[in-house]
Amino acid sequence: MATKSMKNQLWSTNQTYIAQAVASYMQPLGITDREKLEEITNLAIQRLEGILPGWERFIMPGAKQRLTDEQIVNVINEIIEEKDLKKKNITES
Repeated sequence: MATKSMKNQLWSTNQTYIAQAVASYMQPLGITDREKLEEITNLAIQRLEGILPGWERFIMPGAKQRLTDEQIVNVINEIIEEKDLKKKNITES
């Protein structure tokens, strides 16, 4: 059985990897605003891990596979597209 520290380590490792991938991907796009990076990172973590905020402690890490860069980039692109669409709809209204 996984101990609490082992669970936290698994979660922390995956979330850290996602955060690093988001920052690495966004920097060349010119997005360096900390708040935007944090927002996109949090959304990416939620989508990739399929967990609602606050429910992390109730989910067993189980046989968790490491996420690929391609999976993370696809989710980041989806988030950016959604944000761009929202901006366009707001300015057109």
